[in-house]
Amino acid sequence: MKIQGGRTTITYPEYPEEDPTKSSQTVITLENGVLSIDRRGENASHLILEQGVRHECLYTTPVGQMFIGIFTDRIESEIDERGGEIKAAYQLDFNRSAVSYNEFNISVKEK
Repeated sequence: MKIQGGRTTITYPEYPEEDPTKSSQTVITLENGVLSIDRRGENASHLILEQGVRHECLYTTPVGQMFIGIFTDRIESEIDERGGEIKAAYQLDFNRSAVSYNEFNISVKEK
């Protein structure tokens, strides 16, 4: 985790259950209330979460790429150099039809 000038960046590798020898790099950035999640690798994606705003994002799957809509209901953050939490709740849509409501909680601890 790195905090610099009001920008928090969290970077970590992800390993798929079906093939743990492959990995993707995930970078989460929080700045000015906007949460970006960038996954680099075979299943790349770039998601933007901003409270009260709908963003269209490109999402790559094993069968191809698709655009999804993300409307963020809330983002909460209590994080500093020692760690903390980021919480978000958002709705996903395809062709402007809601398909799911999601929440996540990211906990970061100092090593």
